[in-house]
Amino acid sequence: MSVGRRINDPFSAFLFRVEIRGIVEGFFRECSGLESTIQVVEDPQLGRGTMSKLPGRIVYANITLRQGLTQSMNLYQWHLSALQGNIQRVNGSVIQVGPDGVAQLARWNFANGWPSKYTGPSFNSGNNDLSIESFEIAHEGLERVK
Repeated sequence: MSVGRRINDPFSAFLFRVEIRGIVEGFFRECSGLESTIQVVEDPQLGRGTMSKLPGRIVYANITLRQGLTQSMNLYQWHLSALQGNIQRVNGSVIQVGPDGVAQLARWNFANGWPSKYTGPSFNSGNNDLSIESFEIAHEGLERVK
């Protein structure tokens, strides 16, 4: 029996990176919102006593990225531009990487994303946690391609 990786072995959740416009924007502490939903529309079938369930609108959750505060201002400048009325929609990816930090194990591409929310760090002199900032990206499509 082989001790190597099998095709159905799960990946480690802490190894991922984010690309925006094809450029690596960083390795983040946390990413959530890789989610798509088809809303369910109930149709009473003209009062025949049964309720049909039909597919409705497709909804994509916002992608939330959390990272340790650094000197990089790239994502914040993108958000600031949006606050000033200049919404720059871009394509990007969330990439699950292997233990080497390079090999792509899985990839989710999002379309027409823009930074809808920024949250700066919370400060507390009673602990020594990292300063964390978060960015929320609204988008119009999500696809797992690998």
